Amino acid sequence: VGVHGSKVPAPLLPVLHWEQGGWHFTAMYSNTARAHQLGRTQDWVVIYYYDDHHQEGQQTVVSETHGPLTGRRVVRGRERECRELYRAQMEPSAPTDTSRVKV
Repeated sequence: VGVHGSKVPAPLLPVLHWEQGGWHFTAMYSNTARAHQLGRTQDWVVIYYYDDHHQEGQQTVVSETHGPLTGRRVVRGRERECRELYRAQMEPSAPTDTSRVKV
């Protein structure tokens, strides 16, 4: 049995590790029972992160299936910030400033 009780063995999941600005990140496809039920195991990405001061967290990134962000990558729980970022990217005269996006 794999991660979170799924039938897919954990070693088959691709895992990405990287560091940036004092933060350590691990990203992998979601292997939850819900992701399997909805056929989203190759879409939902879970990102785990921590810094050298033991601040840590987890975010899930999905392709939105409804509303104004349909088809776009969205961080669950951060939909408002995602809308603002996409809106800013659509404005031709506005430079894309991701420095306000906090982990």
